[in-house]
Amino acid sequence: MPISDYIPSFFSFDKNTLPTVDPSVQSKRKESYSSRQLAKAGLIFAGTVGSFLVLKTTGSFALVSSLLKSKVESDSELAEDRVTRVDDKTLVPTHDGSIMPRVDSLDSSKLTDFKDRHLNDLEIIDKNEDGLDKSGVPQKTYAKRSSSDYDPKGTEFQVNTYITDDQWRPSVAGLSDGKFVVTWSSDWQDGSGYGIYGQIYNTDGSKYSSEFQVNTYTLSSQETPSVAGLSDGRFVVTWLSFGQDGSGCGVYGQMFNLNGSKYSSEFQVNTYITNDQQYPSVAGLSDGRFVVTWTSSGQDGNRHGIYGQMYNTDGTEYLSEFQVNTYTIHDQYCPSVAGLSDGKFVVTWMSFDQDGYWDGVYGQMYNANGSKFLSEFQVNTYTVGGQSHPSAASLSDGKFVVTWSSGGQDGDGYGIYGQIFNVDGTRYLSEFQVNTYTPSDQDYTSVTGLSDNKFVVTWQSNGQDGDGYGIYGQIFNVDGTKYLSEFQVNTYTISRQADSSVAGLSDGKFVVTWSSVQDESGYGTYGQLFGNVIPILNNNFLIINEDETVLITNSMLSATDVDDDNASLTFNISNVQNG
Repeated sequence: MPISDYIPSFFSFDKNTLPTVDPSVQSKRKESYSSRQLAKAGLIFAGTVGSFLVLKTTGSFALVSSLLKSKVESDSELAEDRVTRVDDKTLVPTHDGSIMPRVDSLDSSKLTDFKDRHLNDLEIIDKNEDGLDKSGVPQKTYAKRSSSDYDPKGTEFQVNTYITDDQWRPSVAGLSDGKFVVTWSSDWQDGSGYGIYGQIYNTDGSKYSSEFQVNTYTLSSQETPSVAGLSDGRFVVTWLSFGQDGSGCGVYGQMFNLNGSKYSSEFQVNTYITNDQQYPSVAGLSDGRFVVTWTSSGQDGNRHGIYGQMYNTDGTEYLSEFQVNTYTIHDQYCPSVAGLSDGKFVVTWMSFDQDGYWDGVYGQMYNANGSKFLSEFQVNTYTVGGQSHPSAASLSDGKFVVTWSSGGQDGDGYGIYGQIFNVDGTRYLSEFQVNTYTPSDQDYTSVTGLSDNKFVVTWQSNGQDGDGYGIYGQIFNVDGTKYLSEFQVNTYTISRQADSSVAGLSDGKFVVTWSSVQDESGYGTYGQLFGNVIPILNNNFLIINEDETVLITNSMLSATDVDDDNASLTFNISNVQNG
């Protein structure tokens, strides 16, 4: 008798557990079950949020989702339960013993009683329908629950401890051990204009040690930090510094150990120092090295150009400073650099009038040795109205994605658009729109790859939350399709929340930071952690013997996850054979 003829498991969930399994559930095959029989058998239980039973009866599955009851006392109570439609077949929790219609699979998108922010799979596999392989040996069968969950973890938090005047324009990066680090510009905290400060966080969002100053040189102002995690656990911060090299702005950097202590000394990134070198972007490379890019004024003979410098793992320069952009007419500025999984890296930037329509977004890929991989390429397909301020990120399968702001493309102000590229630099599918809400402006994007090969984009949106700018996000599948819906990041909505920066973390979560007029003393830096990833169970294998009861115990199929109140669940069932 195949495993599909047994009740495989019963799940219940409440505000503290998601889900658990009754450790004693077992049953022989029955033609039908009444709700009273199920209740008496302990197979139905109504938790504080809800419960459901997955039941196999003569080729049928029933989904019972209870109303908010403390317990089941009568058939009439169960008769009040909601009807759920699955693949256009109605599943009714019957109280008269009738047989429910056959359902071969459950499609989570059709489950109306549960939200879609917790995704779980229950998989029961039974080959050849009779539980035997071709030689008559009982097949191994397992049940497994997996998940991908991107709900907010905890509440919005303030990053900066020092709150006088402005602390804003943050940059955030994930570290190799699951921690993350946030950097920002702070006004007059070091006694002379802006300085760069940082805060490391544990994987659960609690602070790791205290806020620290990044820059050693403090005269005038140090602004616009960019931070990147390195493969060995360290991280590096870059920024622009006014007057430090004796000629306008220069780009400087500092490496840090995993515990937040400084590794070696502050260093100047740019070799060419005439005029301004500013707007740095830094990225770690797969072998532990890192690369910094920036905008340089007058160096290519025609206003602004993009330059870069690679570094060894010990912070020494790898080769010499190099020019990124091939097209040099007018301005090329505001670069974003991302390390790729195969050792390459890609630089993107905005270029004025190169495509004949104001700004456009361009890119250049590099080999691990610093040589150019192929030629400079245009990122955006739609060119009318100006496309600007790109952000680039590596994906876990070797591809990369670029997002940017586009003027007028969505019919109302600026919108956010993206393009995925293959490992060879060719386009993967077409340019796509990121934002769903289109009135007014959605601009200044940030993008990061996630460990499950999805990616998440954040941006600032004007007027969407009813009061100035707010921070919004959208998760995408690797093929560029939207995963779930556009979501608001910030909880506090008064006045302006802007300048978002997002980073994927090694354990599957991600974190978003932004500037907010919120602490009653100018701007402050705030953050929100997302993920709360539900644990994944190991495979548990059972030997199926014909005509014997199969017991799936709590230890085989249960896991506990602490969630906020009113947590909800969505699930799929597949590969179910007819009994």
